Amino acid sequence: MLFLCRLVVAFVLFEGAVATATFAQSVNVGGGAAISLGAGTLNTGCGDIAVSGSGILSVDSGAAIGNRHVNIAGGTINGGSGLISLSGDWTNSGTFNAGSGLVDIVDGCGTTASLVSGNSTFAGFNVASSAGKVLTAAAGATQRFSQSLVLNGVSGNRLLVRSSTPGVATDFVLQSGASQSIDWVDVADNDAS
Repeated sequence: MLFLCRLVVAFVLFEGAVATATFAQSVNVGGGAAISLGAGTLNTGCGDIAVSGSGILSVDSGAAIGNRHVNIAGGTINGGSGLISLSGDWTNSGTFNAGSGLVDIVDGCGTTASLVSGNSTFAGFNVASSAGKVLTAAAGATQRFSQSLVLNGVSGNRLLVRSSTPGVATDFVLQSGASQSIDWVDVADNDAS
């Protein structure tokens, strides 16, 4: 019950002035619930974000950071012009409206691998790793990028981009007018266009 009270307090803060809330646990937005960040920041402290049923998380111009995993399980995430940062898995079996926002996969929270599953259209999508992260995309799925795609490793620790099923491609589609920056990356079983 304490968690629900903290979540309600965070919700009230986000509806008003710019606010920052840090949780050391997961945030679940279930059926009928809605959280709008406005220009605020939600930091889960290496917890997870899960949006399910008819739940809605609107990032607006704010930021949802410090996340381990983000799971859209039937719910909706509206990216707005904000930032969603995570270090683990992105799972989309619901609705993701990218807006003009950025999804940023980073090193941290004890994760060395990230899985992107489901079909998503991202405005900006960045994966930057100095630790040699493995980015795995679900075989047969399509990830689209409408504004920018950045995939960066470093010398001696390349970012590895793989399909979840060796020999079965995943698709990365850079839409017309979108930019790309790809450095120090090792790719297998990925069709890019």
